[in-house]
Amino acid sequence: MAYDGTTPLNKAVADLIGCSPKNNNKLAKVIGQAKKSLDIASKAKKLPAKLNQKIYQHLVEKNIHLLRRWF
Repeated sequence: MAYDGTTPLNKAVADLIGCSPKNNNKLAKVIGQAKKSLDIASKAKKLPAKLNQKIYQHLVEKNIHLLRRWF
């Protein structure tokens, strides 16, 4: 799935990790860990599209890495 950064990040991440977009606790944890890994300190509720894309790409790469370890 290509993510352009303009739609809600929670929905895209939920699709990526296979959880409900309403599971705010899990999504906040996953996105928070990605932001920490990327050294993004912003606590803003709405991030710029470029940062959303960076977070999403990080999670895609992390998930691909995890899937490769399992198979």
